[in-house]
Amino acid sequence: MFHETDFILPLHFNFSLSTFAQKNFKNSERNRTFDSLELLLKNAKEDTNKVIALNQVGREMSFLAEYNKGFEYVEKAKKLAEILKYKKGLAVSYENLGYIYLNRGDFPKALESDFAALEIEEALNDKNLIGKSIGDIESVYFNQLDFKKSLEYNFKALKIWEELLSEAERKNNLSEIGQNKNRIAGSLLTYWHCV
Repeated sequence: MFHETDFILPLHFNFSLSTFAQKNFKNSERNRTFDSLELLLKNAKEDTNKVIALNQVGREMSFLAEYNKGFEYVEKAKKLAEILKYKKGLAVSYENLGYIYLNRGDFPKALESDFAALEIEEALNDKNLIGKSIGDIESVYFNQLDFKKSLEYNFKALKIWEELLSEAERKNNLSEIGQNKNRIAGSLLTYWHCV
């Protein structure tokens, strides 16, 4: 007699095997891509394009939780940007370092990097980068569970996104404001129950 688990178990196994194979293929593809990029970067001219590429590769490595490797690329980008006096590249390097430090749980260094980026971006008057750095600072405070400071930076970022008419960033920011307000309300409620 047919039982539904007779069908589900092989199907689940096949799906799992397929997912595993796809992941390995994607990782293999990704590794070949990064190997090619590393070769190109080694031979690249020491200019602003190399700073941009180093920052992009470092950021991508960080998104893959390859923080040490990402850190190496971003540090190279930062040093080259300093030599070239390429302020925007330097600001992006600091943003990327802030992201890496945040994900490593080193909140003081994350804030230091994010504020360094913000200072450069304000000097350049680059509102888009300013908005991103303010958002990065907000994320650090949020992860530190300092919801009051996080909320403060949410509103600063919201103001910039509204000035730039960036609907996607504005909606994202409003969502984060809601999360912060809920956390603050929850914390107060817990506090009052404990008193």
